[in-house]
Amino acid sequence: MKEFIHNVWQFILPAILAFGAFISPIAGVLVAVGVFICADMIFARYRCYVQKIKWTSRKARSGLIPKVITYNCFVLSFFIMDKFVINDFSTLFTQIPFVLTKVLAMILIWIELKSIDESFEAIKGKSLFAYLLEMIKSAKKINKQISNINEHKTKKTPENTEV
Repeated sequence: MKEFIHNVWQFILPAILAFGAFISPIAGVLVAVGVFICADMIFARYRCYVQKIKWTSRKARSGLIPKVITYNCFVLSFFIMDKFVINDFSTLFTQIPFVLTKVLAMILIWIELKSIDESFEAIKGKSLFAYLLEMIKSAKKINKQISNINEHKTKKTPENTEV
């Protein structure tokens, strides 16, 4: 039995490594999509906790696993189509490699961001994007105040002294 497992492993390992080498140009894209799926799951879990909705591991698996598989299959199929069919044509218009795959990833990430925003709005009563805009406005106001203080300090001239 050990020898059989060893023979199977010797066959499977090169296939796994070859597949990994093939998808290496989009590994970052797959990770980015995965991170946003996980963030959405965390926000959904916290939303259930705040709203006192029962959360079961079965419910989590039934939502997470199909989403991960579906999104990764979409990204991989678009990558294959992009690599072998569209990439030569798309390089005439842009220097971004695998642009179709990256556009799809941005769409999937946007879907996840909207889901995160819905959960955040259900928790806080206000959109996540509205909170971010408020933080940016506050940061600009603080930056302006700091620059005014610094400008005021630099405008002070030392007293004229005679030598």
